[in-house]
Amino acid sequence: MKTREWLTRVRTSGRLTFCTDIGYPPMEFYQDGQPAGADIEIGQEIARRLSGQADFIDEPVVGIIDALVAGRCDAVINAFTDNAERRRRVVFVDYLEVGQTVVVAKGNPLGLKSVEDLAGRRVLVQADTSNEWSLRQLDGVNQSKGLPPMWIAAFKGTTAQTIERTAAALRRGEGDADFLDVINARWAARDGGTEVAAFVVNREPYGIALRPNDVELQPAVLSAVQGMYADGTMGGILRRWNIVDLGFADTHQIRLTT
Repeated sequence: MKTREWLTRVRTSGRLTFCTDIGYPPMEFYQDGQPAGADIEIGQEIARRLSGQADFIDEPVVGIIDALVAGRCDAVINAFTDNAERRRRVVFVDYLEVGQTVVVAKGNPLGLKSVEDLAGRRVLVQADTSNEWSLRQLDGVNQSKGLPPMWIAAFKGTTAQTIERTAAALRRGEGDADFLDVINARWAARDGGTEVAAFVVNREPYGIALRPNDVELQPAVLSAVQGMYADGTMGGILRRWNIVDLGFADTHQIRLTT
């Protein structure tokens, strides 16, 4: 379907469909059986500004780009890191900047304060995600410096499943650290038995993924995000979810990347 036809359909039907792996709080998760979270509210507001309402398809992150390309949804909003690997298949409208860190046992008894401190440690991570790719790259850099390799346990499954499994494994002492985006690390450590380590790596943007041939939808979504920043709507959403520090300070960072 050509994008002009898509825009006509959305404005006629009033529906904009997002693929998202609903299990990455506080960005997207189920609350009383309904999708909730910062990404959900952002998607709803984008749809409203495009004269529609948002629908959300719960799609595992491992196949979420395939689902978009196949037309199961119109866009992906999924705490989705904009990186070169993914830009081979999709384009992004960037809307937040998020780094990665680790969750550790309360008090950080192993003194994990840098990537180098993870050398030789048991590190937990969700498989088939940008977090796993980044962790393995960081491990490679450590080894190139002569440091011992990390013992990486990559947990397969949906985001909701793996978050619970890695957090439980960390609490049981089956890992030394849990490698996560900063946003989810804060959420995972809210129980008081764990804490977020005091370092952040790989500051990269989150982006809304779109098909490369949707050349009219791309600027429409970009304009919606820019408008949300300009009128304070984005700031309000981020404050509600306690992630206002991850919003763009420079509006030039709100961009379309291909």
